[in-house]
Amino acid sequence: MQGPPPYGQPPPYGPAPGGYPPPPMPPRPPSGGGPLIPLLIIGAVLVVIVVAVGAFVVLDGDDKDYKPVTLSPTTATPITPSASQSTTTEDLSTILKSTVTTSAGTTFTRAGGIRSGSCVSRAGAELQKALRTNSCTQDMQSALYTNPSRTVVTVVSVLRFADSSAAAAVNDDTSEGADPTLLLPPSGSGLPTLTRNPSSWTRSWTRGQFVVYSQGYWASGSDAGERNGTVYNTSGELGIEIANVISWSN
Repeated sequence: MQGPPPYGQPPPYGPAPGGYPPPPMPPRPPSGGGPLIPLLIIGAVLVVIVVAVGAFVVLDGDDKDYKPVTLSPTTATPITPSASQSTTTEDLSTILKSTVTTSAGTTFTRAGGIRSGSCVSRAGAELQKALRTNSCTQDMQSALYTNPSRTVVTVVSVLRFADSSAAAAVNDDTSEGADPTLLLPPSGSGLPTLTRNPSSWTRSWTRGQFVVYSQGYWASGSDAGERNGTVYNTSGELGIEIANVISWSN
């Protein structure tokens, strides 16, 4: 039997003393498992992307309340306004009628008559500034309406300008607080008497050389609520209807 190697030298080539063979090599993975790892990696990446997109949508949905906004009606669904051969922009009383039924089927009733006055005399402070550059070509026409339950008041005002560019320039200032002075229910209308201007929503649309404003508030004078709330949507429905009638009447 061969003795141990001198100190500091490696053992001779061959099996280790004692006769035990080296441990076997681990088995190779099946040949069909190769593509599994890339698929798992791709799936993990897709999950991360979906989570990131979801987080973006949630964070991007913030909106400010109570700020007057300028909105145009959606073009996704064609809207057929209640225009007829008797409506004409030369006589806005044919558009601001005693009752107006919207394309959604809601009938609004006018309280009192149409109020007419120069645009400057009927304009709020910010709208007066806008009118210094682009003045109206005729008096502002306004009418106060209530919804069927008489809980929401909507004041619709129509301004006419020299051309569509002037109308668009004034309309752009709505988001900065440029709007007509708010009209309150007239005496004898049966609506609550308000001693001060209530919280309200103002929206506006351009139709050629016209700008249409809708100003909505609760008849009780309570807070107008959030954007896309009852007051916002109700007054907007009537404002869009009048704006579209003007389009069809031109």
